[in-house]
Amino acid sequence: MQHENEAQANPASDAFGVIQQLVDRWCERRLLTPLRHLLPVYPLHTPHTDGWFDLYRGLKDVQVFCRSELPSDEQEMLRTAMQDIAQVLDQRLGHRQWHL
Repeated sequence: MQHENEAQANPASDAFGVIQQLVDRWCERRLLTPLRHLLPVYPLHTPHTDGWFDLYRGLKDVQVFCRSELPSDEQEMLRTAMQDIAQVLDQRLGHRQWHL
């Protein structure tokens, strides 16, 4: 029987996995603009809430400023990572209204 904690998803780990895939893809294709927005905030410079905010904001900037450079599957991966980070922030802040 699986313990309850093992059955729960880890949004931080999920987000990092997706972000690493995106970084790998962008490096392979030499997509500098999305990397320019993301690399100043990834990996996290601090594990505290402000680091997670900065990471969310960096992903949001990629979403806004690089949409035309990203295929639809990468846009979906970006949304997934942002949703995972939103879950982390919601957990840390007790579901307060923090969204940008």
